Amino acid sequence: MAGIHAALDGTATIQPPHLVAAAAFIRYAVDSARAVFRKADPVLAQLAAFIREAGPQGRTRTEITSDFFQGNAKKPRIDALLERLVADQTIARTQRRPEGRKGGRATDIVIAHEHYELTNNAPDQDKP
Repeated sequence: MAGIHAALDGTATIQPPHLVAAAAFIRYAVDSARAVFRKADPVLAQLAAFIREAGPQGRTRTEITSDFFQGNAKKPRIDALLERLVADQTIARTQRRPEGRKGGRATDIVIAHEHYELTNNAPDQDKP
């Protein structure tokens, strides 16, 4: 693939930009194949929309369990759906510290990927 990009540029040598373009093309092809051949799960799309609707503050696990599933889904099913959304880079996981007090357990939050950069740079987020 990099050789084709180099040939299209009219050069006999493969340069780093050709490798970058080839890698991007391969990622696009793999993602497209996944999208086409993956079994469609309407609940997955609805869950992604539910998380996206929350905006930059995201959704807690409790909100997903009680508000989206109305308590009618078991933990393994919810975990599998969330893992699939993370793997597809539809959502990102982060944590939020309790407001107004120090210490305490952080709350796990899932945020739609398009909102993640906004919250990932927030001052209350722990950096790895």
